[in-house]
Parts: sequence; C-alpha cells; structure tokens
Amino acid sequence: MAHADPIILEQVFEAAGRAVSSRAWEVATVVSGTLAALTVLNRVAPRLELLDHPDLGRRKHVQPVPLTGGLAILIGVWIGSLAQMELGHSVLALLAIVAVIHAFDDHSGLSARQRLAIDAVVAIAFVVITGGVIETLGTVLGVELHLGLFAVPVTIFTYLALTNAYNMIDGLDGLALTQFLIALLGVGFWHVVHASQSGFAPLAFSVVVACLVILAANLGLLGRFLKCFLGDSGSRFLGFFLVYVLVAEGKRILSPIEAVYFIALPLLDMCAVVVERLRAGRTPMQGDRRHLHYLLVEAGVTQGRTVLIMAAISCSFIGLYLIQHTAGLNDLAIWLTFMGVACLYWRFRRSLVRILSFALALRHRAGPAE
Repeated sequence: MAHADPIILEQVFEAAGRAVSSRAWEVATVVSGTLAALTVLNRVAPRLELLDHPDLGRRKHVQPVPLTGGLAILIGVWIGSLAQMELGHSVLALLAIVAVIHAFDDHSGLSARQRLAIDAVVAIAFVVITGGVIETLGTVLGVELHLGLFAVPVTIFTYLALTNAYNMIDGLDGLALTQFLIALLGVGFWHVVHASQSGFAPLAFSVVVACLVILAANLGLLGRFLKCFLGDSGSRFLGFFLVYVLVAEGKRILSPIEAVYFIALPLLDMCAVVVERLRAGRTPMQGDRRHLHYLLVEAGVTQGRTVLIMAAISCSFIGLYLIQHTAGLNDLAIWLTFMGVACLYWRFRRSLVRILSFALALRHRAGPAE
C-alpha cells in the first residue's frame, strides 16, 4: 500500500481553488450547456415520453417529472470537452452510448435481462478501449493477490455491480448524485494528496460541474420547469464513470480493498437488498421499498434528512479509510475493518426492518382511528 507525502488540508483547498479559477471558462461552458440542454430536454420530454409518472408504489411524487438529468449531464460534459478541444475522448463516447441506450430504456422500458446484456457489452467495451483491468485485490500478509485469468471477468462484474448499485440507490431527490459526488471528490482528493497526474481529471471536473447543476435541478432549486430526475440513463452514466475512475485511473493509488470505502454505502445497500430478495424467492432486479433510504423515510425521517444522513455515512467511510491509511495499517487490517463495519450496518438495517414491521403490524391491528 502506497503512502502519501505529508500534506495539510489548506494546501489541498488552495490547489482546488487554483484549479477552479484556472478553469472558469470551462465551468461557464459546462454550466450554461447543461442548463440549456435541460431546458430543451424538459420541453420535449412529454413528446418523447421521457416522464416518470407517480404511482401507488415507489413513485410518490405528485406530478410527472422529466427523466432528462442523465442526458443533460452528458450534453453539458460534451460542451465542456468542446471548450477544451478534447473531442476525441473515448471514455466520453462510451458514456454517451450508455446514456442514450438507457434513455431508450426510460422511454420504452427494457427487461432486466436486456439491461444486463447491454451493460455487459458496454463494460467489455470499457475494458477493451481503456485497458483498465483489476489485476490485483491488494496485498495481504505480504502476498500480492493477483487475479490472473480472472482479472477481466472480475472487472466486468465490477462495472455491472456498481452501475446497478447507483441505479438502485436513485430513489430520493439528490441521493444518487450526492453519493456519486462524495465518492468522486473523495478519489480526486486522494489524487491530490498523492500528487498523482491523472488522465481522468479534466473529464471528471466537467462531470462534477454538470452533476452539481443537475443536483440543484433535481432538488427543485432551479424552479419547477427545470425539475428533473436522473433516470436510468443518468444513474448508469454515473456508475460507469465511477468504475472507470476507480479501475482505470484510481488503481495507481487505491487497491480494490481500499476503494470499497469510497463506494461503501451504495454497495452495501445493494448487497443487502439482493440477499433479501433472493431469500424471499424473488428476482434480484425486482424493485421494492427495502432500500435503506426507503426504510428511513418509512421510519419518519424526512427525505432531505435521509439524503444528509446517508451522505454523512459515506463521508464517515472515507474518513475511516483515511484514518487507517494515516495510521499505516495494511490491506488486511483495512479489509477486516470494512467487514466489521459492514456487519454493523447489516445488523442496524435488520433491526430497522424489524421495528418497522412491528410498527406496521400494530397499526394494522389497531385499524383506522375513529
């Protein structure tokens, strides 16, 4: 496990400030491009049938909401690349394929198998074109855990798993975007600490700016007309890009054992829900309200506070990793700590489910109030 040179937060923030000021033109183009794209997309969304309609299940909003956030992010990032004359970015072309194909899913509704097949093909394309492969899991007791022939299958599985994790956690306004931004900015911070020169930095900067614009729109801060949801196109865009960052770029400073801390909450939530669905004899891809964010809302926590609570949990995971890294712990100790915290999360989640089930049973027995 590589160790970083000593650095203080003030230096990091100063570097970030210089980066923002030096990229003022890029910020302006991405923001204006994303807003212009969102304005046009929201206007044509009813004609394109890119709307999320409320129902009696998971969709609790009152009015139909355009599923245009993902496409707006894509267009905004493209405009940012245009401003920087970086039109030949192969990763951005792959992300465009992801967003456009899953925009069709938002329109017509693909089956779970069709989505999985499409994502698998795109994941293979990411591996072939970027060359990013998980070659090792890290070092345990002085032994490098090389994957060998399993490197490519494990990498493809990672793309599929994390993409679906961010798709599953996209259940409340701002939730998926805040989780994504925390992970991406955390990895970016770690690159600054390591003084690592990375090829993903310019593209990641544009993605962050576009995501902040869509986050404001998703939360309703830009007015009712610009209100939007990410849609499958957006959540899968985020998932694929984050895996690319971790696998193709972040592996130079983070082993997979360390990287899980940056994506812990979406990953743990997905695993818990999948296990529960399988134990109940249902398909893992069947939607329900068993995710942590739904459980917290059912427990009486407001949607805004739920997003903040889950953001705090994700930040705590990253902070826990930074503490262990600073203390010089090896990969085995870091992994055992993660598994211990994961078990605590699992117990907390099961307890919350039991409390809610008991409360609902009492409410059902009591019947309607007279």
